[in-house]
Amino acid sequence: MKDRLKIILYLAPLLTMAAVVACKPNNSSATSHAKANLPTASSQTGITQNTDGVDRINAKQANEELTAGTAILVDVRSKGQYDVAHAKGAVSIPGEEIANRLNEFPKDKKIITYCT
Repeated sequence: MKDRLKIILYLAPLLTMAAVVACKPNNSSATSHAKANLPTASSQTGITQNTDGVDRINAKQANEELTAGTAILVDVRSKGQYDVAHAKGAVSIPGEEIANRLNEFPKDKKIITYCT
């Protein structure tokens, strides 16, 4: 039980940060801090590694992971926005609820979040 609690306490801030960072709007007047987080892309994997520690993948890679069953798609927008429209197969877990709903994430799959 202690190990599970440690995992939850470790993952909660990471998943929350991933959802918040992924949903952060682009700002045309980027600060030097934002410029420091420029991504480095790998054309072979479709994964973009950012200095903020959150990987971003392109639509092709996301589709491959979802089709293979190695990932789940999580819509981190509000429930109201999810109800209006969402990606096929996505589950709704609003960003502010992630920390309290970690038990809903499978342990054996990648978590792909989106907010647009």
